[in-house]
Amino acid sequence: MNMDSLLAIRNLYVEYRVVRKFTDIIARRIPVLIDINLEVKEGESLGIVGESGSGKTTLLKTIMGMVRPSRGSIIFKGIDLVNAPPRIRRKLIKEIGYVSQDPYTAVDPKMRVKDIIAEPLKAIKIPREEIEKLIETMIDLVGLPKRTLTMYPHELSGGMLQRVVIARALITKPRLVLLDEPTSALDVSVQAQILNLLQDFRLLFDLSYVFVSHDLAVVSYIADRIAVLFKGLIVEEGDCNDIITDPLHPYTAILVKAAKLFEVVEEFIEIKG
Repeated sequence: MNMDSLLAIRNLYVEYRVVRKFTDIIARRIPVLIDINLEVKEGESLGIVGESGSGKTTLLKTIMGMVRPSRGSIIFKGIDLVNAPPRIRRKLIKEIGYVSQDPYTAVDPKMRVKDIIAEPLKAIKIPREEIEKLIETMIDLVGLPKRTLTMYPHELSGGMLQRVVIARALITKPRLVLLDEPTSALDVSVQAQILNLLQDFRLLFDLSYVFVSHDLAVVSYIADRIAVLFKGLIVEEGDCNDIITDPLHPYTAILVKAAKLFEVVEEFIEIKG
């Protein structure tokens, strides 16, 4: 692991076990991630692109400790999360933010926005007055009016609610943020707004991202480097520009062609400008 690396994944394997009914006997093992090796430097945005079922979400869940790998290591800030004592692992995981694909399933529909954003602060001893200030700061930074704080999820559009989810993920000032297709449920104009917001936050807070998507155009807009995941394997990895202009693997070439890449990126830039 390089000195400036925040996250290093080494020889990671994940498999799902199919158990026979009414027994504990494992009938078969289904490989989901195979010998994954990735690194994320401080302040870097790593994009991971692949079709549905390629293992993208499983990889993020494994980093978060929600899925146990069959072997390999996940080194965050110099400590292997896979083998670290539970107390240390829980402490480190608090420094990782997570934004999911569907904002409506990511929040409790019975909670007000202010309580949703404050959720990660429950485990941190902070005076109530300071919590209120943090919530108001975050709602302002994501570009929502303060009246939003008293609203419920069903009263917000998908784009507005995704901004709330982003505010929740960033309120503890994490070092690393995992983004699981955060724009796929939104229309193109709202996608651009969310991507621009994420870019702004990355610079403002010096964040590192792992951004996964099936859409290479979206990934290329926010990533410095791209890894292509196909059937659980990293088949290609490199600088964003190299991947989209000179793909080496046939699957990557298909993704580039399907994305109509430059048209979409130009549209995002035009919306931002």
